Amino acid sequence: MATRHPRRPGSDLAEQARRAGVRLVRFLYTDNGDITRGKATHVDGLAHRLTDGIGLPELFWLAARWGRRGLGTVLDELIALGALDDGEALAVGRRVLGGNAARIYGLPWP
Repeated sequence: MATRHPRRPGSDLAEQARRAGVRLVRFLYTDNGDITRGKATHVDGLAHRLTDGIGLPELFWLAARWGRRGLGTVLDELIALGALDDGEALAVGRRVLGGNAARIYGLPWP
């Protein structure tokens, strides 16, 4: 009887990327000095990178947290300057935080 090895986490995502024609995946992150950095990997190494490479679960959490904080600061400043009203700032924030991507990829967005 053949031993079945469990699939590597991230292998489904890597396969979806391959089917979509993606060959290179770029990861952007902000380091502890608030410097934005990037790394790239070929799609064949994506599953490995998602589990072992650069600690993406923590990286995604931090990037989302810092990104939301930075976006909020910028939008607050634009409101204070009179460049945007509250509703416009909310609309911009929603687009930046996912609305644009949902529109581009044809996904539902609340």
